[in-house]
Amino acid sequence: MLRARKHAYFVSCDISHMFKQIEIHPHQRHFQKILWKKGLNEPVQIFKLKTVTYGTTPACYLSTRVLKQLSLDERENFPKEADIVQHDVYLMTS
Repeated sequence: MLRARKHAYFVSCDISHMFKQIEIHPHQRHFQKILWKKGLNEPVQIFKLKTVTYGTTPACYLSTRVLKQLSLDERENFPKEADIVQHDVYLMTS
């Protein structure tokens, strides 16, 4: 948090919507399932989630990892911004 003071601008935001932009590889989707039953006599439906779910244990790690990978991939186009993302991004979940 203290490193934010060295920049001219500081961005603070709610990252819960960010997780819906991170897609899970199809071979890994069986680890995130929702069981849903509409009524007592209805069959159980199984839904495999395609995106990272906010509030789960790996969500914060995955979002941080995605940001770091993007900074590595785009370092040539945005060298200053990539450096900021690599060293000065802090994600906090509640």
